[in-house]
This record gives sequence, C-alpha cells and structure tokens, in this order.
Amino acid sequence: MTELSYEEVKEEVITEEKPLVEQLSEFLKSFKDRHGRLKYKERIKEMILLGKKSLVIDFEDLLEFNPAIADKLIREPDEVLKAFSDAIRNEVSIEDPKYAEEVESFIARIRGIPEKVRIRDLRSDHVGKLISIDGILVKATPPKQLLYKAVFKHIHPECNQEFPWPMEGEIKEALEKPPYCPKCLKTGGSFKLILEKSKFRDWQKVTIQERPEELPAGQIPRSIDAILLDDIVDAARPGDRVTVTGVLRLYRSKSSKRVSKPVFDYYLDVNYIEVSQRVLEEVQITPEDELKIKELAKDPLIRRKIVASIAPTIHGLWPVKEAIALQLFGGNPKIAPDGTRIRGDIHILLIGDPGVAKSLTYSEHILLIDCDGKLRYEPIGKLVDYYFDKYRKLVRKSGESEVLKLPDIGTKLYTFSINPITLEVELKPIKALIRHKAPPKVVLIKTRYGRRAILTKDHSLVALVNGILLPVKPEEVAREKLPVPILRKINIPSRIIRDKVVIGKRIIELNEDVGYFIGYFIGHGTIVSASDGERVEIRSGESRVIKRLKDIAKKALGINEAHIQDFENEGYSKKLVITDREFIEWLKNSCFKNAYGEHALRPSKVPEFSYVAPVNYIIGLITGLIDSIGTLHKVIDGVSISVREVRIGPVSKELAYGITVLLSRLGVTYTISPRELRHEGKDIEYYELSILDIEKLLNQIPETLEGKLLELRNCIVKKDVGYLGKIPLLEEDTISVLRYGDLANSQCRLLSPEAIGEIHDFKAVDLISNAALPGDAVTLFDEVITWDIID
Repeated sequence: MTELSYEEVKEEVITEEKPLVEQLSEFLKSFKDRHGRLKYKERIKEMILLGKKSLVIDFEDLLEFNPAIADKLIREPDEVLKAFSDAIRNEVSIEDPKYAEEVESFIARIRGIPEKVRIRDLRSDHVGKLISIDGILVKATPPKQLLYKAVFKHIHPECNQEFPWPMEGEIKEALEKPPYCPKCLKTGGSFKLILEKSKFRDWQKVTIQERPEELPAGQIPRSIDAILLDDIVDAARPGDRVTVTGVLRLYRSKSSKRVSKPVFDYYLDVNYIEVSQRVLEEVQITPEDELKIKELAKDPLIRRKIVASIAPTIHGLWPVKEAIALQLFGGNPKIAPDGTRIRGDIHILLIGDPGVAKSLTYSEHILLIDCDGKLRYEPIGKLVDYYFDKYRKLVRKSGESEVLKLPDIGTKLYTFSINPITLEVELKPIKALIRHKAPPKVVLIKTRYGRRAILTKDHSLVALVNGILLPVKPEEVAREKLPVPILRKINIPSRIIRDKVVIGKRIIELNEDVGYFIGYFIGHGTIVSASDGERVEIRSGESRVIKRLKDIAKKALGINEAHIQDFENEGYSKKLVITDREFIEWLKNSCFKNAYGEHALRPSKVPEFSYVAPVNYIIGLITGLIDSIGTLHKVIDGVSISVREVRIGPVSKELAYGITVLLSRLGVTYTISPRELRHEGKDIEYYELSILDIEKLLNQIPETLEGKLLELRNCIVKKDVGYLGKIPLLEEDTISVLRYGDLANSQCRLLSPEAIGEIHDFKAVDLISNAALPGDAVTLFDEVITWDIID
C-alpha cells in the first residue's frame, strides 16, 4: 500500500469533490457568520450596489469551510484566485446578470492570513506563494495606467484590420508587437497600436519598509517594492503602517553589462492592503462619543477635569496645564451689532463639529438604500423600531438612549449625503441607529418652498455660513435666513434599477405606458367592493384617456377583463372597469397602506418599486398624475397665455412625499404646500405640489403629447425667478448675486429690474445692480443640489 503525503491527501480531497469553482461558489452562497447571516451573499449585494468589482474574503472563513482549499490558496494562489473570480461572477450573474456582463473580471481580495513573513526573512521558498507582510509604506508613485489588452491595426494593403492582442489572456511583463496578423495570418506590413480602443487599469508602485520595532540591533531597515492594481491604488499613503497580502514574484535585475546575470529581485503583487495606522488620522466622533461629550458638558467641574487630564503624571504646574488646555479650544463666537454671527478663533486643535448624529421624530421620512438595492422612503421611527425589535439582544443602553451599531448585526444601509467641500451627492453608509427618549417639546420647521420637518432641539441642519457649509441649529438657520442645501436630483446606481415587476404569472415591463396607467390610477382610480367581488374603476372626462388606459391594460399589463362604461358624475363621462383578480391584489399591495375593510379605496402611496424604476416609467407616471389631478397655473398677459407652474393635487401627505422622490429622480424642482379642506364638519389636511422646472419636465417628455401636457407645450413657459436654487457661494464674502436663468457656472447675465425687485423682496442677499459675477465666485446652481430657507 502506497502512503500519500499530507499535500497529496489535500490534493485528492479537492480533486475527488466538485470542481474548484463550484466549491468556491458554494462557499460564497452558503457560508454563514456567527449570527447565522449569509455573509458573502450580503457582501456581493453590497459590491453590486456600490459598483465595485472586488470582494474581500476573510481567510479564516475559507479555512473553516475547507482547509484544503485554504492551503491550496497559499501554495497556488494564481489558480485559486482565478477560480474565485469565476465563482464571484457566477453569484453576481444570479443577483444582477446585467452587472455581471458589464464587469470584465471580478477580484477576490484575501484578508487576514494568520502567518506573517518579515521582509528580511523573504526567501526563494516564498516565490509564487500568497504571503502577508507588515511594514511602513515609505514611497509611492502617482497612479499610472497599465495596458493589459492592446488593440493593434495591421497596416497592410490587403488587410488594414484591427484585432486585440494577446488573443487570450493579458499582457504580462512587456508589450511586444504581434509576430503576425491573426486576421489575415500574414507577417508583412506594420502593426499600429490603437490606444483609444486598448484597455487599461490603474497601476501604482509602492515601497514597503520594515517597522522600526522589528529591526535587529545595528541593522538598517530593508524594503520591498509592491505593485497595486485597480481599486487598491492609493489605498494607503506614505507614512501609513500597513499589512499587505500578495503573491511574491520575481523580476530581472537591471544590469549595465551586455550579458545580464541570472539574478532576480523580489516584488510583491499585492492582492489586499490594510492600513493599521495612518500617519494623519482623521478624528471621527461616533454617536456614543457624542452622547458621552454631552454628559460631560453638564458636569460643573468639567473645566478642572480637562486641566487635570493634561500630563497627569507631572505633579503641579497647574497654570501651565491650564494654558495648554485653553489652547485646545476655540474662542467664543461673537455676535455683531447687525446680528451677524462670527465663529470664534481657532487656536491649535479643532475636534469634530456639532450635528454628527441627527435626531428626528418618529414620523419623519428618511431616504435610504438597503443592502438588497431597494430605495426606501419611510418613517425613520418605523425603520428604527424594526431593527431594534429584530436585534434586541445587541441593542446597547447609553444613558436614556439606545444604540444599535449596524456592523454588529451585519446590515448595510446607505443614505444620500452632500459633501460639504465638493457639494457632490454621495452614497454614505449609516453606522448606527439611536433611539432617544422623546423630549417634551420638538421643533417644527417650515421652509419657504413648503418643506416641513419635525426635529429635536439638538438636531443640526447643514447651512451656508460665510461661504462654507456648516452644521447649525435650526433657530439660528431661521434667524439668519441661512440657505440650506436640498437634494434636487437623486442619481441612483444603474445596477439597482428595476425594469420589470411580476403580476401573478405575468412579467410586466416598467415602461412609459405602465407608468402613465399607474399615475392616472393614483389620481382618479379606486378599488370598489361589490356583491360580485372587487373591481378597479378609473374615471375620466375624456374618451381619449379611457381608450388609452384600456389599450395599456390589454397590451402592456396583459389584462383581458377590462371594459369601458358610461359614467355621468362630477364631470366624468367614462370609466374603465377591471375585474382581473391578480391585478387587483397587486394594486392593493402596491398603492395602498391598508386595502381592506372599506367600500371604496383611494390610492394612498406611490408603489415602492417606482423609486428604482427606469426614468421613462417615472415620466409616464408623472404625466398620468398631471392628466388626472394636475392643473396649469396660467397667467394671461394681453393676447398671450403663459404658464408659471404645474400643480398636482390634492393628495395625502404620504402620496405627496412619494411623488417628490419621483420628481427628484427626474431632477425637477418643486414646492410642496399643505392645505386644509372642510369635509363633513371636519378639517382634512391635504397637500399640493407645484412643479417649477416646467421646461426641464417638457424636455424629458416625448414630443407625441396629448391632453394637458400638449396644452402646456403650446403655452409660453414663464421662468420662475425665485430664491430656490440660485444662490452663489463667494470665497470673499463681499458681493452676493443671485443667479438668474439657465446659465453655465462661469457665466453671468445682467438681471432685469423685475428680477431685481423680486429678489430684493426675499432680503436674503445684497444685490449690486449691473455687476457681473465676480471671478472668485463659485456658483452653487447645478443639476443635483438646490437651496431653500427656513421661514
């Protein structure tokens, strides 16, 4: 009987089981963490959501799943990493086939290899192996572009065709011209590199040096070059302490002699880099830190405690310690006689800013994206209660508040955030959820353009202060009339766009027609209970609309039980009746909060799938709303008729805020206004929306219009000359000019007297007539952000 070595046994374990790619696919879709969650299934969803192409794999997880594969990864990393790439593609294809086609290759990045190799201990035995080293990054080149797939053109009278090179795989050590043309198989002529069609990847060379504490006595530190590719380029900076995982490779040493010696140098082909300590660490204040700071602020002895904390091992010298402590803090803010607030002088160190965490009341809505790629718009109280109830054991008490850290439960939630420096809207992860004890009083804020929010008194708003975005308390924002940024346009990743829904056994494409049907149903539709069952009824005073809705029901929605009835009531002449059971149940789940127990039901919410639907579906839905419950606000000037705004309403609060999300998907500016209606002796609150960017809306709607939008296109659209979205940010706060019209950021137009008069009514800025926009001004008017002020 032949005895097998340990390595041969492990090879047989892998060989006798499924192919390596299948085993790794099984690992990715079935591995669970200690909380029982599918760890890599969730990471793959997050990778798709954020548009990344690399997946971090914890080595200890692979070791737990299959020690033989983990060992093979160390010994033969190229083979296993290639199999991992294929396995990730398989799983991405299940989650998002379109994204799997877009990405040329996925990368598995291995983290947490337990055995570290010292740089000075690297030997030939490590070549071709996956190793991990600790060190300090001491040098880094600027990011460059590495050509990995070239496109050549064969310059030849009988060919002149283009082809990729190499035909299979990627360019390795050096770029060499092809010896022949794979199209015509000829060697003659010349080969021209077509850079515009070739493929490149980010490339960076860094140098990793031994840590000082690892140096033997009397030795100088040794170093090794490392190559970073793709998304880990610039992941660390010179001076950072890093842990680097990669494959040790060889390259030929440069020689000045004609005959080169067979001597090679090491370099590390980096797979993963982790920064363990940054040379300049940004201070981050967590919600727990903020709570602790607030508790300490109430301590009457806090001043003495801060002074006592300075060099506590040195006895005495109280005045010196007190002086050092005072230097750590900025001066008191000053209020000028005209009411202008001047921030206190900064001395040495500024740590944090107020308003890191936000305190909202239960009913306030929040816009976020979950790990499944769904755009959610729901009350923050509902969101917090759901996670607190589900993970009660992981909720921590901090004073009278409860804290749940999302990394502890393995859940990823993202929300939209405005970068205060670049003014770009970014998708940021939510780190923790905090539930406070309800205060006896809250703050209700109302903006000039109809937005409302209920906040706690400690909640901070981001506002424009002396040309800088800063967190400011609501009362100061209102008192100083400081402009606050508002999200004008929601740009969501294309990977989470949902272009189909399922109704029963039917797969329905979310196109403009389906959107129009849903929009018109929200405006003029009901679900009615009768003796023979439930039915959908959609009323209209126009035969054209009813016929179009019937055609959409049959062709786009696959509904056969749809017929038109005469209907004379309150200006309506026709109604479409649908009795399709599957469609009715789908509508009840999509458009109603509580679709049971009443004789006639009116839609009460926007279907959630609409938030991540294609733009043409949203355009159709808005068009249907305008045709049903929209009105044109006309201004008659002599013989001409102009339109200043398009109004949608009346609708409920939840419907109104759902529609605002859809308008934000289109980048259309709007206002929202609460109204009251007296009905059967009761005051009923409803909402009305006004679309101000009429031209922008019309530019997105097809030319083949009918109904109100055709009438709108035939009218003169009067531009709104309001405060909304027209505030410039000036570096030198000397001249303030409101932007007027659709100008590029670098342009300025002299304002008309009418515009100047209207702007002066707002008393928000000083306008210097006949003055061009200063050269040092940065205009904040763009497609993504608009501005509002609190009244």
